[in-house]
Amino acid sequence: MEKYFIVTKKSSLYSDYFIWKENRKQVAKHVEKFMIEHGIISREYYASQRLLYIVPTQEDLEKFNKFLSKDIGNGLRPFKQNSKIGKAWIQSVEESGLKILPKPTPLLYFENIYGKYKTRLFDINGTVYCSIDPFYDEKCPVGMQEIKASEFYKILEEYTN
Repeated sequence: MEKYFIVTKKSSLYSDYFIWKENRKQVAKHVEKFMIEHGIISREYYASQRLLYIVPTQEDLEKFNKFLSKDIGNGLRPFKQNSKIGKAWIQSVEESGLKILPKPTPLLYFENIYGKYKTRLFDINGTVYCSIDPFYDEKCPVGMQEIKASEFYKILEEYTN
């Protein structure tokens, strides 16, 4: 059964989420600069410390196809680590001192949760929400305020309209 939560400032997930969100802005600036410098047209990407993935445009495919690995899903293709672009990405990240943080995993902030789960984590106007499916833990950790499904979906609906 899925459970829904507001993550309050009392939870370390709250601060970790906003640290990640700020980091994501820095990463976006770094990626944009890197793509311009290397003539990459695509603006759809995923960046990690050691790999840059793009959803290549036709122009990108013509220019970089031999440097790209196979599609890992939804058109996303990583630059090969040993390619000219792959090496340049690693060097640019190292030289910048940028640490690319992964999005916090809500499961790690709860006890007694293991196995295969689906989670959501987002904020609306500074309030952080998360959901975990399935959720069988008996207790809610400090800083997590359980809310009803109807409240969670009402908030989502109001925000997306």
